Amino acid sequence: MAATQPRSSSDGGSTPAGESCVFPELTGNARSAVNGAVYDEELGVPAHYGNPFAEQNMLLDGRALCDLSYHEVIRVGGVDRAKWLHNLTTCDMESLVPGESGELLILDPHGHIQYAAGVVDDGEYTWLITDHGYSEGLVSFLESMRFMLRVTVEPVACDVVGVMCAREAVPDFVVRASQIIWVDPWPRVRAGGAHYGVSDERHPGYGVQRILCVIPRSGVDVETSALVGAELGNATPGAAQRDMRGAGIAEADVREWCRQENMPMAGVMAWEALRIRHWRPRLAAEVGTRLRDHSSAVEGDHGSEVPAGAHSRAYRAWNAGVLPHELDWLRTAVHLNKGCYRGQETVAKIVNLGKPPRRLTYLYLEGPDGDLPEPGTPVFLGDRNVGYLTSVARDVDEGPVALALIKRNTSAEAVLQVGQFCASQQVIVSADGKSSVSLPQHPGVNLRRGIGRVGSDMAQGSARQQAEHVGDMPERKPHGNCGGTL
Repeated sequence: MAATQPRSSSDGGSTPAGESCVFPELTGNARSAVNGAVYDEELGVPAHYGNPFAEQNMLLDGRALCDLSYHEVIRVGGVDRAKWLHNLTTCDMESLVPGESGELLILDPHGHIQYAAGVVDDGEYTWLITDHGYSEGLVSFLESMRFMLRVTVEPVACDVVGVMCAREAVPDFVVRASQIIWVDPWPRVRAGGAHYGVSDERHPGYGVQRILCVIPRSGVDVETSALVGAELGNATPGAAQRDMRGAGIAEADVREWCRQENMPMAGVMAWEALRIRHWRPRLAAEVGTRLRDHSSAVEGDHGSEVPAGAHSRAYRAWNAGVLPHELDWLRTAVHLNKGCYRGQETVAKIVNLGKPPRRLTYLYLEGPDGDLPEPGTPVFLGDRNVGYLTSVARDVDEGPVALALIKRNTSAEAVLQVGQFCASQQVIVSADGKSSVSLPQHPGVNLRRGIGRVGSDMAQGSARQQAEHVGDMPERKPHGNCGGTL
């Protein structure tokens, strides 16, 4: 995440350019915006407003908004949309009532994640909120699956504002501007879902509510949904209503409203730090990140040089694809009892008969001052490559932290090496590979044991019969002058 000045310390004081700071990665050339925002160059949204730690605390307290307009929005219409999406995705769309928020995945035939999106239906359209850079591919896939069904698919130019508070506590001026409002179900296990080791009440994200408000951009002719209109007190809730501020808003308007309402803004660095702390998987990070290919000589975990191409085999193996089980994403995005969809056989087989080959883990990083390791950095146990980082951040309470995808059988007590950093683990996905709905033992295991016992008894019986048969045979007498028995 490339961002720059201004920089700040955890106590809220500003750090002059060129001096050391707890955010050394913020050095470089700034692209400033209103209110002193420093932009993330890749995502195009403010990385911070001067103090990421303070912004993180304000987000947790529900006292700040975060510009998350790197999210991309797709609108699906048509009378067949619910059944169509139900058959294509992991979500039970036919049970999703208007106004209810959900989450869906689209898998490949081998069960690997291709797309992920938040989903909410307003009674007329189904809205999908996906990650930066994924809407074009998702629209293309959905268009290819339309066939003769009565559905429409179109991307919509919108801004997205994030807040962490109860649904009813979302500021009124944000509700009035929003086309739709999506309430993140994470980490509560939904009906038909499962977790891989940590119950809802013990989960660090329990009790934290993330909400994304989708706001049409200026000049985009989008009608406010009937659901939002009803919340604003419409006399006829079923009718569509224009936004009271016009057909869309500009990004600067959101900040101006925040200033007028005395509502601070927080940068995406603070939002990401909390996402990582709460173990929330993200499509562009936990799925989109790949192990770096160390095709040239690299610095080893103990300062020794690793020969060129030493990690090529690991690189190819690790980048084959990511299963939802490995990220604990069955909690909110997969319904295990719904109808068939692409990749379902693999999902069910791993839950009932197998174990995911890898597991997401939370890492506490300790190491030198300076930049943190980047996503894709290999994770070592001794001299063995066991995984790679997917997300990394500095947390206001826990310091440098990360999410990493590692081999499932890696000891949870092991101290790992990430570049020049040591890393201790907190388990997200259990190393035993069993979900909360997995069978305690494979079906038919008792039958196999029974067959083994029967086979053993038969063998023993056959041996006894053979011995008795030999015992009943008459003793053979020696022939002629032979002195021994035959």
